[in-house]
Amino acid sequence: LDADGALVGETGGVHHIPPHSNKLVDATGAGDSFAGAFLSRLLRGTDPVAAADFAVRVAEWVIEHPGARPKPGPALARILGQ
Repeated sequence: LDADGALVGETGGVHHIPPHSNKLVDATGAGDSFAGAFLSRLLRGTDPVAAADFAVRVAEWVIEHPGARPKPGPALARILGQ
């Protein structure tokens, strides 16, 4: 959904995960970071809705920086500490 967040379908229906921020600097790598974050949480046993919310936050962090591989910092640490 790009700037509109994400949709997650599961047995209970379809859930909309709204964006938390819209500070677009560079969208390079946003989809890959979303997919990686989503799958990493699913593989840990996180429910799909929570995994998608985490993935949206990670993708938003990526788009707030130039390039596909921004340097980690306090903002990413907060996201990962959830």
